[in-house]
Amino acid sequence: MSKKSNKKKHADLKQKRLQTAVMNQTLDGMSMLGAIEKIVDMAVDSKFNEKFLQHVEPYAKLIAEKQSINPIQAIFLSIFVEFDSSDRRASICDISRFLDCRCIHLMKYKDDVEGLVKTHFLRRRCRHDDTSYYVPGNVMKAITEDVKYDRESYKCEDATAFFQRFYSFTHLNYEDDLSYDLLYEEIKLLFSDNAELDFVRKIKSLDLDFEEEMILTHFCRHLVLNEDDALPLHNLTFLLELDFERERLSRELKRGNHILMKRKLIEYNFDDGFEDKECYRLTDRTRKTILKGFNIKLSKQCHRDFILSKSIEEKILFYEGETVSQIGELRGLLSEENFKSIRARMKAQKMRCGFACIFYGAPGTGKTETALQLARMTGRNIMQVNISEIKSCWVGESEKNIKAIFDRYRETAKNAKLAPILLFNEADAIISKRKEGAERAVDKMENSIQNIILQEMETLDGIMIATTNLEQNMDKAFERRFLYKVKFNRPSASARANIWRSMIPALSDSDSLTLAEKYDFSGGQIENIARHYAIDNVLHGDTENRLERLFAYSDGEKFDKKVQRKIGFV
Repeated sequence: MSKKSNKKKHADLKQKRLQTAVMNQTLDGMSMLGAIEKIVDMAVDSKFNEKFLQHVEPYAKLIAEKQSINPIQAIFLSIFVEFDSSDRRASICDISRFLDCRCIHLMKYKDDVEGLVKTHFLRRRCRHDDTSYYVPGNVMKAITEDVKYDRESYKCEDATAFFQRFYSFTHLNYEDDLSYDLLYEEIKLLFSDNAELDFVRKIKSLDLDFEEEMILTHFCRHLVLNEDDALPLHNLTFLLELDFERERLSRELKRGNHILMKRKLIEYNFDDGFEDKECYRLTDRTRKTILKGFNIKLSKQCHRDFILSKSIEEKILFYEGETVSQIGELRGLLSEENFKSIRARMKAQKMRCGFACIFYGAPGTGKTETALQLARMTGRNIMQVNISEIKSCWVGESEKNIKAIFDRYRETAKNAKLAPILLFNEADAIISKRKEGAERAVDKMENSIQNIILQEMETLDGIMIATTNLEQNMDKAFERRFLYKVKFNRPSASARANIWRSMIPALSDSDSLTLAEKYDFSGGQIENIARHYAIDNVLHGDTENRLERLFAYSDGEKFDKKVQRKIGFV
């Protein structure tokens, strides 16, 4: 080697050392923001080539060492910070345009970008097949303050804070701001950071897999934070990423063979007394064990079949004979003090604690209204059963419907301050004589429904009232199970006069008696006429010929019973 070439080599080495010294002096005391600015300046239109990587290497190493990431990740982080500073989220294609290179050229660095996401330096947003990234606020804060970013601890003070954090993750995912893989990672970290929480220990003790833990936690979070126990199917399937996973979850829940249902951790929700296979809730046992200690007050939900006692208007009813004393006895029984005392005594004597009553008699004699007034006077809500909605054309569904009604009643009674009244209004269709040797599917179904009701009445722990117009058709097995059998007779002339006067206070005693003696009406029929009279007064005003108008309305209340000419041969 010539002396000339040696001299050049030494000169180059000296120049390089000088440049390194200047660079070190420049880097000494440089903040991360300063390094990021240098990287961004050189990155514009750099094509992300080797020359660019060499030039930015010292600045990238400065950031990398402070944040415990690699230099390539430091470069990408710097560029994403630039976009985020101008309130822009950036996709890989946005970065490629900034660097003036092809997107495919950056694909080789995919793992580096993914590493930034997994270590929380970047957040990924996926929306309509468009993936973009942004720098979270706590990372920007660490860079601005020139300190190392440490992943935020998810340790929570209590289970409520845990549920709030859980919700923030699922909501970010729902809004496409958190990918599914990161959602699952975040939830696992949340559980890991809160291993000592009583709720987490209880969930872990169930020995469920991660998906099952996540779904059960989602139920608990919804109940605690929203005070609502019902979750529709679509609010569960969104937790899973792939279509086939969602279809599997949906199928298992609808069929009732999901592991959470098999283990009685969740169950179908009830809608108007029927199982709703599109909506689910925690079981009472789960609420009492997993969420023990939470003061959960379910938000009031409106059910068509629930009548609140305070919403029932007071009405004066008139009874005669033995009915007066029977209704008085029932009212005394249903007062809470007596009800508790009697139940306790019956339990002590190992007797059934349920009270089943049948109100029977002609239509319009006050059976249903009496049930309502008893509820009003004793402060008990009514769960009213719509018989027509029980029966289904599908094999086995009607039986499930009637079972679900009693299940829901038990659940409601268990959580209510006062046991509600289960009212089967116009129950003729379900308490009539069973079909012997039933062959038709419909007859078999009706027999099955009746057998279920009979069995439920045996174990009833509450109050059931049924009304019927056709007591002569009642099955003997039902007759034995009704503890109270109250007959509602058609009112006498004296009672009818009282009803007329209570319905139309403007009537004189003599006019009331005249109407009562002239028309053998039930209380329901008199109420119809009173309503007709009230409507007419609004439309045309009151007139002096009140009695004549009431005669006309009363005559119109009765259907003409003309002899029909027989059709056929004489």
